[in-house]
Amino acid sequence: MSVLTEISEGERTGKGSHSGSNLSIASNPDSEVAKVSATTDNGEVHYGDRLLDDLMNTFCDRLQAACPRKIDGCLAIQFVMVEPQSLKTLVNVGRPAHQIIFDPDRVHYVVVDYDPQTKIVVLYDSLVEKDSNATNLLTEPIRKQVYSLFSHLFQDKTIQLAISRSYDRQTDTWSCGYRSLACMVDLARQRNPCETEYCMRSIFAFFQKVIGESKVEWVDFENAYFGQPRQCDGQNVTLVRLHQDLTFDEVSVPVPSYPEIPCETEVEVQIHSRSPTTAIVSSLEVDTKSENSFSIRFISLPRYFKQHSLP
Repeated sequence: MSVLTEISEGERTGKGSHSGSNLSIASNPDSEVAKVSATTDNGEVHYGDRLLDDLMNTFCDRLQAACPRKIDGCLAIQFVMVEPQSLKTLVNVGRPAHQIIFDPDRVHYVVVDYDPQTKIVVLYDSLVEKDSNATNLLTEPIRKQVYSLFSHLFQDKTIQLAISRSYDRQTDTWSCGYRSLACMVDLARQRNPCETEYCMRSIFAFFQKVIGESKVEWVDFENAYFGQPRQCDGQNVTLVRLHQDLTFDEVSVPVPSYPEIPCETEVEVQIHSRSPTTAIVSSLEVDTKSENSFSIRFISLPRYFKQHSLP
């Protein structure tokens, strides 16, 4: 897409690059994200350096080009900030959208994901704390960019936003860009980003591979290893409504009357059938595997979501 190339070229000339803005954090050396972006004299990024927009944009361009599904987003990071009026034509209501956005207040990268099935935007922020007030993450720059990206997808111009509190939290001052790239890949390959304990060295090695090659096949993204599996509480989210004036209010979700909420479980078995067609049997999801057999996933949904609907 030419507009992405133009923005990237602008960043290569120093226009809008975050390497300069990072220097302004010297007055706040204790910030969680207060490490200045750095490159070597020949322009190569070393492990532990903060990633620059330019290279992150290139990575996302190649991810989008390789993905067999049509996904929106993956726009140049600076483009989202400086051209908000142009975003409506680039994000469509019927397609998923994954986007890295930059928060200049915290010098920090996060990922937002629009799900066209649920009509909800999910925020993945690696500075989230599981038991703290997650709405503190909604700084003004984040709210502005989220609203510019997605408000046209909601009829009442009020965005339904879920802040994931189970996302793997960073404990350093530099890895937000690494985590954001891994999150983008996980979303593109339809995996839950919260189910991996991200390994920065693994992410960086794959980042170098993608940047170092002119074309990367989807199988490389599909098989990329980013870390060990981790348990994820899928219900640990904060729901908010983001309004046109950029104010927001938290949506209270009814608390179940029973103490335990069972997790989703999956069991796979093989059975034989004469019919090759996909079918739904009661509450069982059936996926065709071949002409002569198919697998069934027995899905036990949490009682909470069976008995309650979100506001």
